[in-house]
Amino acid sequence: MLLRANAWANGDILTIKELKYPDQNKACGNAFLNSDVVQDTGMKDIVPRLREVWLETAIKSLKENKSTFAILPISNLIGSDSYLNFLADKGYTVIVPK
Repeated sequence: MLLRANAWANGDILTIKELKYPDQNKACGNAFLNSDVVQDTGMKDIVPRLREVWLETAIKSLKENKSTFAILPISNLIGSDSYLNFLADKGYTVIVPK
């Protein structure tokens, strides 16, 4: 965790991407998403729906405001299916810390 914290504090994205760590939020979320409550209420697609709503809101904010600020878990910002890759694919310039 110390290595990850220092990488985060220094903007060392390469190290963050290379580190393997258990994602407690994902484990907890998966437990919830696989529960009978979710399966029986039609919320099976909540994760992609939340992603879609977040991205739509981000794009709207970027279009309507001079500056915009957002907070996301790092797991949503790295990897091939990251929110940042989606925005880049839509033509937005994403500047990654060096």
